[in-house]
Amino acid sequence: MKKTLILDLDGTLYYQLGVQLTMGLWLAFYYLIHFWRIKELMILKDYRKIREQKITDIVERQFKIIAKKYNVTEEEVKKIVNIWMNQKPLQILPIFKDKKLIKMINDYQENKGQVIIYSDYPTIEKLAVLKVKYDISYDSTHPKIRVLKPDSKGLNYIIKENNLKQKETYFIGDSFSKDGKCAQSCDLEYIILPKFFRRKKHIIIKNKIEIN
Repeated sequence: MKKTLILDLDGTLYYQLGVQLTMGLWLAFYYLIHFWRIKELMILKDYRKIREQKITDIVERQFKIIAKKYNVTEEEVKKIVNIWMNQKPLQILPIFKDKKLIKMINDYQENKGQVIIYSDYPTIEKLAVLKVKYDISYDSTHPKIRVLKPDSKGLNYIIKENNLKQKETYFIGDSFSKDGKCAQSCDLEYIILPKFFRRKKHIIIKNKIEIN
């Protein structure tokens, strides 16, 4: 019986360092020219920072906390975050995608293996530009999740919702502190991929998973 693969997206299906460096240069250049809008850059910085903190119900509260700090509306914060965190990265993701991993995932899915995507950030548009084949995707905005990894609530929900068996499910990510600990909490076997280019470890997916 084939395994179910649950994959993280950011940093797993593409090399995050390249995207971060490119986006950092893009942000610096943009706000150097549009210096009167520098508050937007601070909003983005705080958004990233607050997402890393272990705050209860952060997915619900993140925009409210930042809006209050900078005396703007929650809708303004959401707009800025959506532009720079969701929309603009779509233009460069294909450059930094892990072609080998995505090909193996696509082959696995085409051969009737189940592929589920689970990310802290929205997935649909990113998966489209990366040309990833999958069965279903989830992220932290799902009404039954609303938490960030390594909180196991989301992964437990996915397991229950899809009637998955722990012994037949693997979690693949790029961060032990988030993906690894989340998988451990749900008693899943997991693979943590290196974050950098030319990953030394790769995955062979047939009727089982091995690391070479």
